[in-house]
Amino acid sequence: MKSNVNFDFTQIKKKTAGARSMILTPTIHISKGGSLAFYCINIGKTPYFRVAKTGDLIGLEFSTKQFGNSFTRREKGSVFCATALSVVKAIDFEKYIGTDYYSVNFALQKESENLYWFDLTSAVTKYKKLK
Repeated sequence: MKSNVNFDFTQIKKKTAGARSMILTPTIHISKGGSLAFYCINIGKTPYFRVAKTGDLIGLEFSTKQFGNSFTRREKGSVFCATALSVVKAIDFEKYIGTDYYSVNFALQKESENLYWFDLTSAVTKYKKLK
């Protein structure tokens, strides 16, 4: 027996906690709390990284060698993560991102094998804190 009803499958929405779209290009996600996540970059054999700021540009150098100012990254599935609150403070997060936002994505540009950079004035996506 058929119901002869037209179901509207667009009525009920699924609430998501941040996972709005899939990231398919090299990206860094930075939160005010100091969490960093690196997407779509091949840094599997380099457990350490250093950060440098020149004007509005941030450089990330990944290395197998640990320096005095190196951060350690870890793998979390296909994402490389780190906690680096001093980086968030050094880049003046609120100046570039604003006070209404908690985290942001930037497109990463590959300079060389282990060197990436991004422009603080070119945020891809900004996220407000979940309530």
